[in-house]
Amino acid sequence: MVQTPFILLVCFILFAITWPLTTLLHELGHGIPSLLFTRKPVTLYIGSYGVKKGSVSIKLGRLRIYLKYNPFAWWKGLCLFENDTLRLYQQVIILVAGPAASLLVSTVCCYFAFSFDLHGSIKLILVALVFSSLMDLYFNIIPREEPITLADGRLAFNDGKQLKMLFRYRSLYLNYRKAIALYEQQLYKQALEAFISLIQGGLTEDFVYRTAISACMQEHDYQQAKLLDEQLAAQFAKNATDYASSGLLKARLTQYEEGLEDFSKALALDPALSYTWGNRGYTYLLLGDYHQALADFDQALLLDATDAYD
Repeated sequence: MVQTPFILLVCFILFAITWPLTTLLHELGHGIPSLLFTRKPVTLYIGSYGVKKGSVSIKLGRLRIYLKYNPFAWWKGLCLFENDTLRLYQQVIILVAGPAASLLVSTVCCYFAFSFDLHGSIKLILVALVFSSLMDLYFNIIPREEPITLADGRLAFNDGKQLKMLFRYRSLYLNYRKAIALYEQQLYKQALEAFISLIQGGLTEDFVYRTAISACMQEHDYQQAKLLDEQLAAQFAKNATDYASSGLLKARLTQYEEGLEDFSKALALDPALSYTWGNRGYTYLLLGDYHQALADFDQALLLDATDAYD
């Protein structure tokens, strides 16, 4: 009788083999139609949400792929491209093509493996790949409210959430993409105007407020940032990053005590935010509490040695 630990070990090995391949197929599913529709460069990240360091770079025409050296990190991926001019059906195809590609390729390969009666190990791996692709479909096509934090600090959502946004706000989504493009080009003033226009037009999702607040901070418009932060707090539950942002803007407005409260709330939710420790330490420094400031700076450096003030 086959023992349970052995079965679990086999399942783990199959998962370790097939999930990275599923991620690669998923992101290629996004990337290939993006190349066809945009006629512009497309970048895929396999194993990260936008980190180039520690990755091998592969360039195929307009397609650039960054593959993490460690395949066990390939449980996540990202496809980046310029889509501010895409039509609705094109955006839908690109979003659906990700999870659909992994499931289609794995199913076709599995069919031929059984049709030509290939080796049993190949059949087993391909069956596991189909199962992995079904899991990928489930986790990506069902809308999830939790955002994904990209390497540059921007927030993104899974494919299902983006599809939901497309159909719910289809009249505003193109303007949203234009606003994001302005933000990515570091044209923060124009981006802020575009985001405020979107909010006034009814696109009142939390990520719109968050990106607008970030644009305000880049423009040093702290009063507008505080107003948007209050609107965000009135409609949504703030996360650690939200509290860290509000703490910083209050500190910029010399509301140091209120800023310290928000920094502490952020760290209570996520004590691994090194920049929050640093910003709280700097606020303590401005208040003359050097002992607490030093403790916070030490903690920030312990978490990230590159996170230091000049």
